[in-house]
Amino acid sequence: MKEGSPRLIRRWMTCTIRAVAVLSVLLVSGSRSAVAEAIRISGTGGAMETMRILGEAFRKTHPDTRIVLFQGMGSSGGIKATLAG
Repeated sequence: MKEGSPRLIRRWMTCTIRAVAVLSVLLVSGSRSAVAEAIRISGTGGAMETMRILGEAFRKTHPDTRIVLFQGMGSSGGIKATLAG
């Protein structure tokens, strides 16, 4: 599969949209009674910059929550990590 192929771009966009949706829910939740000690985020390398920006925004409203970004591990690595917990 060539770099920048429509299929690759569609996969990247799907992963990014899903990750943005999850973090958006976390950003607006605002519940102080269910504060996590840490939120661990990993995924495709291309989406990690977006996750970093969203994580910083989340920390502004939830300073007690630590955001841990792991190095991008590709789509299949992200799926395996999710399944493993």
